[in-house]
This record gives sequence, C-alpha cells and structure tokens, in this order.
Amino acid sequence: LGTADREAAPAVTALACELAGTGALGVATRVWSRVPVLPAFQEALPDVRFEPMDPAAADAWVREATGGLIGRLPLEITDETLLALVNVLALKARWEKPFEAWQTHDLPFTDAAGTVVPVPTMAKDVPVADAWTVGGAYVVELRCASEPGGGPGARVRLVLGEPGAGAGRVL
Repeated sequence: LGTADREAAPAVTALACELAGTGALGVATRVWSRVPVLPAFQEALPDVRFEPMDPAAADAWVREATGGLIGRLPLEITDETLLALVNVLALKARWEKPFEAWQTHDLPFTDAAGTVVPVPTMAKDVPVADAWTVGGAYVVELRCASEPGGGPGARVRLVLGEPGAGAGRVL
C-alpha cells in the first residue's frame, strides 16, 4: 500500500471497504489469538473481529467467508500458534467470457511448502493483448462481466512466476 505504522490500518480498512463495495469481491478479515492483543491495535481495525484461538472455528469461518470455495485454512494452527490473522479475498463476479466446463481438469499444483496436490484447473485462450511478461513473471488479464447497475466489470490480473519461484521473487 505504500504506508506504514499508524497510517497502515486505516488505509487497509478503507481499501477493504472499497473492494467489498464493488460487488465483484468478497473481503473479510478475522484474528484468532492465544495472547492478549493491545486494545489500540484492535481499535485501529474496527471491521476486524478478534477471537480466542480456535482452529475449528477458523476453518468454519474460512468456508463461510469463501462461500465454500476454500474448505479450510491452508496451514495448520498448532499449540505453538500464538496469533492467526486471516484475510479472505474471494472473486464473486462472473467472467465476461466464461470458461468452458469441459476445459477444466485436475492438474498437479505445488504449494509453498512443496506439497503437490491435484486441483481443478481452468483453461482457455486469451487475446494476445491480455497476456505479457514483466521481469520474468507472466501476467494474464481476465475481464469480468459488467456489474448490475452498469458499473464496469472487474479486471483480474494473474501473475505467475517460474515453477519454484516464491512470491517475493515473482512480485
């Protein structure tokens, strides 16, 4: 965001409210903690609920916040986890040009821990103008349908690096 310290929390809150207000995105944040959280920190994030650590509740919240698209947290909350700040950003918009169901197949996906799991993977051709490279990263832009009421549709940019490249290297 380009902000730090005391300016960051209000900026994050304003951005989340703006994104959620588009109708194209679902945005939600929650904190679970085993340790006390300073009241000033909680007050700086008025739209974020703070709750005692409960891994099952966190997984249930993720399922609800994503409309079932994500079944559980992508990490394990252990007894050593003192605080979990979870942010959900879910695309609710419809694609301008939908993916064909017959072009969706389970393909291997390697997560940040190196675990390979099969995931449903959509595929389609995109116009040449909607795909480019920047510093070794591949960018593909997909357009969403216009919002009800005539607002412009969201544009989603997927940024992909070489296999094995971490987010810090790609972004």
